[in-house]
Amino acid sequence: VTLILVRGSSSPCPSGCECQASDECKMLVECKKLKTFPDAYPEGTDCVFITSPALRKLSDGEKKVGLARIPVTVKRLDLSESRIGEIASGWFEHLVELRVLNLEFNNLKSIP
Repeated sequence: VTLILVRGSSSPCPSGCECQASDECKMLVECKKLKTFPDAYPEGTDCVFITSPALRKLSDGEKKVGLARIPVTVKRLDLSESRIGEIASGWFEHLVELRVLNLEFNNLKSIP
């Protein structure tokens, strides 16, 4: 098991992800090809980019739990190209700071 500690943070970067500061984000967590959502995120995470077609295989319950783990501090959430087929009402309610939600290239038929 390899843990990557992010400088200035007490939480490790999730496995399969890269964590870094960027011009637009204090802490950007970028994940690709995950089979499930990360369990935890570094302190101060304000941008989360998850691109993973395997997420479409998760049950609605697993998606709800995974999305609930995204920190309330997130302002930008990018779930593009994850082939998510459905999003239920309330899945993003806890993200009170959310300003940008990218759902491009998913299989959504409707958005609540």
